[in-house]
Amino acid sequence: MTINQPFASMVAAGIVTVIPRRRNEEKPRRLAGEQLAIHAARKLPHRDILDTALDTFPGLKEVATRKYGLLWTLPLGAVVGVVTVDEVRDLVPDDHIGAKALIRAGSWGLIVSGARVVAPPVECLGKQKVWDLEVLVELEVKEILR
Repeated sequence: MTINQPFASMVAAGIVTVIPRRRNEEKPRRLAGEQLAIHAARKLPHRDILDTALDTFPGLKEVATRKYGLLWTLPLGAVVGVVTVDEVRDLVPDDHIGAKALIRAGSWGLIVSGARVVAPPVECLGKQKVWDLEVLVELEVKEILR
């Protein structure tokens, strides 16, 4: 699944445990209990969106910067981690704590755990939805996580 930075790296590190998704996107219920590769988008989100998200939760910007370095040094266009999908469900307002983001009414999301960082990140193209890794990328990620 492709996610914008800094959230992709924060999911990979286990800081973000709720991944909100768009209402119009199909819920991939088949993912419950499965491993999910976290892919960082090729571009940072628009500065206004990033600032709003990071300013919404006190201390989040400092945590992201301290743990991962400056935002422009975060990996882009690469698999940065792997998580286990515990649940796929409609989100409630309290889920904003695990998501480190505001939850819109009617949103659904993935509840994840068991985060593992893929270092070095594995470069590949992604999509803004759930998608299958190419076989060679999957093998490289598995080799790194051994």
